[in-house]
Amino acid sequence: MNVYFRILIVFVFSVRPFYGQTYNSEISDTEIYDFLNWFSRSERSERESNIKRKLVSNSIRVWYSGNLIFGDSTSKGSRYYIFNKKVSDSIFSKVEKEYLIKQFHSLKDSIWHTTFDRSRMAEYDYSTEKRGINYYSVPLFSLDKTHVMISHLFFCDNAYISTGFYIYKRTKKHKWKFVAKT
Repeated sequence: MNVYFRILIVFVFSVRPFYGQTYNSEISDTEIYDFLNWFSRSERSERESNIKRKLVSNSIRVWYSGNLIFGDSTSKGSRYYIFNKKVSDSIFSKVEKEYLIKQFHSLKDSIWHTTFDRSRMAEYDYSTEKRGINYYSVPLFSLDKTHVMISHLFFCDNAYISTGFYIYKRTKKHKWKFVAKT
């Protein structure tokens, strides 16, 4: 009986990310993983183009509240605002922006519990820095789930190779199209 109980416990904790809301109380883990699996398969930097499995940090990239303020796209610091007039006003309505902020406030976890397609999880150390490591934020979805925003960082050889806030639009059930980088 003790063996069956242990098996049950292992099963329950191994499927947890796909059925609950581990990362965000507004968006299901299934929606988060569906997008990140697509993103991990599809989006590759030049440095990663010849490798089969992407190296992804198990640490979730943090969204900072300062990035989610409504900034003026003409100001000097506008590149740090996700919601600058130039990019997001044509994509997100005021209600959707408020929903994105609500998702930000409902973020829960700081560690990815399951790997993504064509990737493997790693903790940061010197060897991962040399090969290059990706950091993904928890994606934030529009109210109707047709748009998603993610903060992505690719770090290699002690330098940020690419970083930014990326917006994608859903084209099919598990397919997305790049819309903008802010």
